[in-house]
Amino acid sequence: MPVGVCFKGVRTLVASYLLSDTSLEAGYVSAAKLRKNYLQRKRVKLGRVHEFNQVLEGLVLHGVLNAKREGNTLYTLNPDRPDFLTLYLGKKVRVSPGYHRSMTLRARLLALRGGIGEYATGTVSWVPWQYKPMVIMHEPKRIGLTSGGGGGRWERSGFENGGVLLNLVFDPPLHMGEILEYGFYTWTREHYARSRADALKRFGDEWVREGLEVRNEAEFVELVVTPHRDYQSARVEADTQERFTPPTGNMKIIRSFQTGQEKLVWSYHRPERGRYFIAWVPPEQ
Repeated sequence: MPVGVCFKGVRTLVASYLLSDTSLEAGYVSAAKLRKNYLQRKRVKLGRVHEFNQVLEGLVLHGVLNAKREGNTLYTLNPDRPDFLTLYLGKKVRVSPGYHRSMTLRARLLALRGGIGEYATGTVSWVPWQYKPMVIMHEPKRIGLTSGGGGGRWERSGFENGGVLLNLVFDPPLHMGEILEYGFYTWTREHYARSRADALKRFGDEWVREGLEVRNEAEFVELVVTPHRDYQSARVEADTQERFTPPTGNMKIIRSFQTGQEKLVWSYHRPERGRYFIAWVPPEQ
């Protein structure tokens, strides 16, 4: 992750501990009091005071905590906070010489509420016809700094739009402040159009796309694509409307790539919720 991202290393552990502090649920608490609580536990190195305060302000920025200024800044849990904060979400995709698709997705989430028993994830493909993907699911990891963690298992709930629907089930349910790490890999035979003409014939659009959906509050996301060799042009597109429809060429263009790059990389610190795509035009023939 780049320098400047708030939740990394020890700061992730601080955020986890903060959410397990019951005094935040009871009312407004000062940063000094919260820090004292954790120094008494002596179970995690908290780092410098300014780092601790940066975590607090990051949680305010993401809507996890509310803050008010009364001399010192006081903090409390936001009752309208989301269920999760995405600490990291990354997707890497490769177009093989045979036009097959390999995709790896990895995520790290912070549970902002307790009692969550499942989490839906997966991939969606708008290719009108294709082979079903092969799927390898990595064992999820739960890091419970105060609760001791717990178990998690994958359930495959079906295939849809050429993608795969997956569910993570937790036993026992997640505790507030737990960190969840998960990932999976897919491989799909002959997924991609071979040329610009083939893309126009199959999709009615010369642009081929790989996307990433940001549906939680997120700290850092990245999308990495190894496209066709000799692709003609490439760009990053954004669709921040909440909809479940095929991507189109009418989305906002937020970046253009120079041609000839072997890998196309887009990353963002604290993005808006929505869908983001790396799009490229395959070779002419």
